[in-house]
Amino acid sequence: GTIYYCTGNKKFEGEFENDNIKKGILYQDSSSEHNLAYEGTILNDKYHGSGKQYTYIDINDETIGQYIKYEGEFTDGKYHGSGKLYKYNHDMNKPIIYYEGEFMNDKFHGFGKLYYENGNKQYIGSFDNSKYNGIGEKYYENGFMEYEGHLSLGKKEGKGTSFFNEDGMIEYIGDWHDDSKHGQGELYDHEGL
Repeated sequence: GTIYYCTGNKKFEGEFENDNIKKGILYQDSSSEHNLAYEGTILNDKYHGSGKQYTYIDINDETIGQYIKYEGEFTDGKYHGSGKLYKYNHDMNKPIIYYEGEFMNDKFHGFGKLYYENGNKQYIGSFDNSKYNGIGEKYYENGFMEYEGHLSLGKKEGKGTSFFNEDGMIEYIGDWHDDSKHGQGELYDHEGL
C-alpha cells in the first residue's frame, strides 16, 4: 500500500500489518527526486531490523543527490547491531565507508573498522561507546601503522607498540599510561637500534 503527505507527496510505499507500517520505503515530504529517507523494516513507527537510511548531498546549499548514510541493523530507530556508516567525500565526489562494524544505541560498540576520508584505515579493533577500547590497531592517514596494543577510552594504556609516521618502523615497545610511554619499554631510532 501507499501513504501520502497532506501535500500530495508520497510518504510510504510498502507492506502493512494490522494497519501499521511493516516494511518498505519512507520518503521526505518533498517533490524533489532526492527524497528517500529509509528503506527497510519498521516497528512502532521506528526503524527496526534491517534497513538503509539515506541523506542528502548538498553543495553550496543546493541538494544535488542522495546517498546511503547507513545500512545495517536498527533497534528502536537507532543503529544497533552490525552496520556500515558512510560519509560523502566531496573531493572524490562519492560516498565512502567511514565505519563498519558493531553498533549499540547509535555508538560504535564492539569490533569495528574506522576509515579516513582518503579510504585508508584509521583504526581496527574494539570500541566502547565510540571510543577505542581493548585491543586495537591505529593507523596514520598515510597508511602506516601508528600503534598496536591495548587502549582504554580512546587512549594508549597497557602494553603496546608505536611506529614512526615516515616509514612505519617500530619506535617503542612497552608500557603506556594515559596515551604516554610509561614504565618498562624499549625505544628505537629509525635504524631499529
